Amino acid sequence: MSVLFASLIDATVILALGLAVSAVLRRQSAAVRHGVLTTAIACAALMPVLELAIPQLPMVRWIDSAVVSTGLRFSSEEPAVLAATQTTATSAWPPVTWPMLFAGLWATVALLTLIGLANGLWRLRTLRASCTPVQGGWRALTDSLSRECGVSVRVELLQSNDPTLLVTYGMFRPGIILPAGADDWADDRRRIVLRHELAHIRRRDAPIQVAGELLRVMQPFNPLVWIACRRLRQESEFACDDAVLRAGVEATDYATHLYDVATQLSGRQTVWASAPAIAHPSTLERRIVAMLQQQKNRQPLTRGGWSLVALLAVCVSLPLAAIGIAPQSTAGADSSIAGSPASLAPGVVATGHAQSPQTSLSGHVQDQTGGRMPGSTVTVTNQQTREPYTAVTSASGAFKFVDLPPATYELVAELPGFRKVRVPVDLSAGAPVILTLTLPIGALSESLHVACKPASSSLLQMFFPTLSAQEPPAKPIRIGGDIRPPRKTSNALPGCPAGAAKGETVVLLEGRIGVDGFITELRSISDAAPAAFIESATDAVRQWEFTPTMLNSQPVEVIITVSVTFNVT
Repeated sequence: MSVLFASLIDATVILALGLAVSAVLRRQSAAVRHGVLTTAIACAALMPVLELAIPQLPMVRWIDSAVVSTGLRFSSEEPAVLAATQTTATSAWPPVTWPMLFAGLWATVALLTLIGLANGLWRLRTLRASCTPVQGGWRALTDSLSRECGVSVRVELLQSNDPTLLVTYGMFRPGIILPAGADDWADDRRRIVLRHELAHIRRRDAPIQVAGELLRVMQPFNPLVWIACRRLRQESEFACDDAVLRAGVEATDYATHLYDVATQLSGRQTVWASAPAIAHPSTLERRIVAMLQQQKNRQPLTRGGWSLVALLAVCVSLPLAAIGIAPQSTAGADSSIAGSPASLAPGVVATGHAQSPQTSLSGHVQDQTGGRMPGSTVTVTNQQTREPYTAVTSASGAFKFVDLPPATYELVAELPGFRKVRVPVDLSAGAPVILTLTLPIGALSESLHVACKPASSSLLQMFFPTLSAQEPPAKPIRIGGDIRPPRKTSNALPGCPAGAAKGETVVLLEGRIGVDGFITELRSISDAAPAAFIESATDAVRQWEFTPTMLNSQPVEVIITVSVTFNVT
C-alpha cells in the first residue's frame, strides 16, 4: 500500500510537470509537446518499479503521535481484576480497515478500466478479421509513400464495409483500415490521407496511446492521467498534420480534404485506444485553424531533443522515487519483532537461536469510547522463556507481532493517563490471534493534609479553615488520548474529630466522579483508620463537585482516590 501511495504521488508530480512544460512550449511544434507528454506518461508508469528498485531516503515523514498534558494526577496502575474488553475471536483473517477498502475499490475500478481497454482491442481485432486486403493503386501508393515517409516495415492495408471507418492500428504489425467507397477518392485525397496515417505509424502513436491507457488502468482515480492521455491524443494529431504540411501539401488543400473526410466519417462514434482517427470531431476545428497559420512551428522532435527530454525526465524521476514518503517507524509496529534484538524493549538482549515463523499477534488499542490510541506501549512476554517483546501502536492504534514462537504469553498495554491492561494470550496452537484492547481511563487521585492543632487554635481554624488544610500542587504529566480532566468547582475540607489521639492518621477513600460531576460510590479502603477520621473525611469529600471528565468530547465516569492525612498535635 505504501508503494502504491508513493507511486501515485510521484506520478501526479511528474504529470503535473509534463502538462506545465507542454503548456509553456505552446509556441514550439506539436511534436515537441507530444514528446514531453510521452516521456511524462512513461516515467509515471515506471514509478512503482523505481520505488521498489531505488533505495529510499526518508525525506518526508508523517507524525503519528501527539502529546497531551494535564495538571491533574491520573494513575495508570491496573485494577486488581485485570480487564481486556472486546477481544475478538481467534482468526487467520486480518481486520478490514479503510486502506483495505480503498485498495479494493482501486482494484475494482482498475479491473473495469482494463476490461474496457481489452474489449476495445478485441473489437478492433475482430474488425480486422472482417476486412479485405487492398491491392492495386492503393497498395502501390502506400508502398511508395512508406519509403518516402521513412516507414521501414510493410504496412497492412485493409478495407471495411463501413463507410465511416478510417483508422490506423497495430503496435508490432501496423496497418490502415480504409472506409467503404475509398476507391472513389481522388489521387490528392489518397495521398493526404496516407501521409497522415503513415505519420502515425512512423511516430508509433498507437503503442504510445496504449501505454497511456495502461497508466489509466493503474491510476484510474488520478485526474491528471486522464488529462494527459487526452492531450497526448490531440498533440499526436497536430504532429501528423505538421508532417503532411512539411511534405509540401498546401494548407488550404489539406484543410479542404480533411473537412470532407470528416464529413464522410461523421457517423463513427467508437475511438479505440490503439487506433488514431484522422478526423475526430473534437479536434477538427482547432486542427484546421492550426494548419492555416503560416508562421507556426512544425519541426519534428529530433534525436537530440528526445535525448534532452529523456535526461530531464530521469533527473526528475529518480529523486522522486528515492524520497521516502512513509509513516514514522516505531519499534515493533507493523513489522517483524520476534528474534530481532533491535525490536526488543530497551535493555533486553535476545538469546538462543532465531525462531522460524510460527504465528502472529495483532490488533489495536482503543479507549472506552472506541477512539484509537496511538503511541500506546504493548508488551508481550513469553511465559516459558520470560522473553519480552515490545511494540508501539501506530497512528491508527494498531500493533502487530510476527514470527512469535507458539507459547503462552502475557500482554500488557499501557499509556500514561489510562489504566494498564493485562491479558493472557494463548498462541500455543500456532494460529494468528487478533485482539481489540480497551484501556479504561486512569483513576484521579488527590491528597489532603489536615493539621489538627490543640483546642487553643480551634477558634482560628473555625474562621480560617484553609490554614489547617493544604493541597499540594499537581505537576503536569504527559497523558495519552484526548482527555479533558475534571475541574473541582465546589470544595469542602475535613475537620479534626473531637478527642482524637495525637499522631498521624491516613484515610484512603475511593469513589467515582459521575458524568454529572458528583461523587458517588464513595467508600473507605483504609482498614486501620479510626471511624471518626473516616467519617470526617467522607463527609467532606461527598460535598465535592467537579466538571465532567471528557474523553474524546464525551463525558465519562472516572474513579477518584483521595488520601487524607490527619496530623494531630
